[in-house]
Amino acid sequence: MQELRWCFLDEESKLLWDNGSGEKKEPVVTELAQLALKQPLLEEQIALFKSEIEKTDSKDLSSKIMDECGLTPDTLPQLVAHNVPIVTYLFQKLTDTPYINSYYDVLIKLDVSQSQIALPSMELVNELVAVVNVKKEYICAYISNCIKECENIKDPFFQTRLVRLLCVFVQKLLYIKLISIKDVSGEIETFCLEFSRIKEAQKLYQSVKKGYVQSSEISRGAGNENSPLDGHLEDENKEKESSGTNNEEQKLE
Repeated sequence: MQELRWCFLDEESKLLWDNGSGEKKEPVVTELAQLALKQPLLEEQIALFKSEIEKTDSKDLSSKIMDECGLTPDTLPQLVAHNVPIVTYLFQKLTDTPYINSYYDVLIKLDVSQSQIALPSMELVNELVAVVNVKKEYICAYISNCIKECENIKDPFFQTRLVRLLCVFVQKLLYIKLISIKDVSGEIETFCLEFSRIKEAQKLYQSVKKGYVQSSEISRGAGNENSPLDGHLEDENKEKESSGTNNEEQKLE
């Protein structure tokens, strides 16, 4: 019997794996949610995220947001730092669920001594009071937390910025009657006296002592009475962007 001859016997055999087989691709809404915790989303991505959430049945909404997307109350600080529009949307969708209080509990305790949290969190609360019925106790608790953090901030420049924004924000809330003078008078008076060197603190103190707030005291110009804080937030955002640009230029040099 003739011996069989094998071809290419000396070549090493290799196993070829199909890397795509067996892998479960994450739903697009989950991918966007996890990305939102790390960086700002583009407008198109935000729109896509919302459209995916809107497809969810109301009884499955909480599970979709918290379990599938992983956007639990504990993730709120990261989400606030990067994507305020997403947070505003989530609060709107979860308003009538039993889980919303857990999100507010985190919101009112955010560490606003961190610059990446302070401005976005105030922007968030400013938006929330315009679109959902935020309980007065949450608003007052948020203000109290900001006051405490303002007093503890060591950086004088950042401290002044936060005090200015907080004073304008409180005046707006008083003007639109979401809170009353008696809700915050004692704490606010002490706060304003401590930072009396700052013009906005002086104005807020005068308003509290008078017992009312006039639109001219908080508005930055004609046609801006409905959102007096917006102009200040816009200025702060521009200043932040400018500062970031300057830092990058210095690095390049």
